[in-house]
Amino acid sequence: MSDFYFGFDGLGDNEIETFKRTEAQLEHAALGLIELSKKYSGELTIVAIGALTNIALAIRLDPEFIQRLAHLYIGAGHIYSERFNKPEFNAAMDVEAYEIALSDSTPDDVTLLPFSQVLQDLDIDKNWRTDVLGAIPNNIVRSLNAFERVSLQSSANWSLLDPAVMAIVLEKSIVDETKCSLNSIILCDEYRGINTNNFTSETPNSEVVYKLNKENYKKFLLEIFSAPENNVKASQETA
Repeated sequence: MSDFYFGFDGLGDNEIETFKRTEAQLEHAALGLIELSKKYSGELTIVAIGALTNIALAIRLDPEFIQRLAHLYIGAGHIYSERFNKPEFNAAMDVEAYEIALSDSTPDDVTLLPFSQVLQDLDIDKNWRTDVLGAIPNNIVRSLNAFERVSLQSSANWSLLDPAVMAIVLEKSIVDETKCSLNSIILCDEYRGINTNNFTSETPNSEVVYKLNKENYKKFLLEIFSAPENNVKASQETA
């Protein structure tokens, strides 16, 4: 299911026909996650951007999965308010999986970045995105501009969840405040997909990113995307 925010092909409808096909793997993703958590016990950090289906399956198959991770970052959900009173897309795509992922965790295990906080704190002017970040003269940014051409036309500001999640993992100064919470999601009726938070619970299950620093985020993006492309490629090859 998609809302086609980034176009019908998810990449700006640029009619790109040349690509390297990725063959289906024999091992299910959930089983692969479990094996990686055993192989790199205490060292593996997972950043979940999207539905939490495979994370939930891994937890159901192996209840100790979360405890073997160095950390799990989740980009999904909202902190409920008058402005953010509808289900968030990533969380709503698999509500049961979200509930499972937070069912037996602690703030030491899981950090949540709600989309509401990104929209609230990282509401970057579209002109900065196109004329400053988008003007960096390298192939990575040119590709990013092409892939986001549909979404940029439909938005007044540039405020995306996915890059913000990766950014807080890589640069801690982007986070100004976190709160421990007993976080969950409503499974039934007209409120299905809406997140709940108890910030005064004595048994919190997650650390919720509450406030973000826009200027540090913009600085980080400029540094990352201005890096020499050969250095970016080298870091990808060694990752």
